[in-house]
Amino acid sequence: TFLMYPSMVLILSLVPKCTAQLYKTRYVLHDMRLLCETKHVRVTVVSIAWLVVLGLGIPGMALALIYRHRKVLFKKKNVMARYGFLYRMYHENGWWWETWVMVRKAAFMFIAGTVSNPVN
Repeated sequence: TFLMYPSMVLILSLVPKCTAQLYKTRYVLHDMRLLCETKHVRVTVVSIAWLVVLGLGIPGMALALIYRHRKVLFKKKNVMARYGFLYRMYHENGWWWETWVMVRKAAFMFIAGTVSNPVN
């Protein structure tokens, strides 16, 4: 999940894009068979919902898990075995840093997916 996370955010941010108006009609940028005014609205709503769930949910869940065990992160072996990949490489006070890195990656991918548009 953590390796696919930035790609999922990028793909979901590309879904809502439409082309500029061509012959009084707008088409979905990544599937020119679909009109923007038809079923694409439902797809856009679903992709935005998943973007919120994945973009904020995965880092939020990781932060909640680590925060819950923050006092014993470096003391209990079972906690380190279960969640250590999220914080082990950082200083004891930096247990939250990996979730911040994930939020930055998601924000960068969202911006990259929504800002760059070669057609418009």
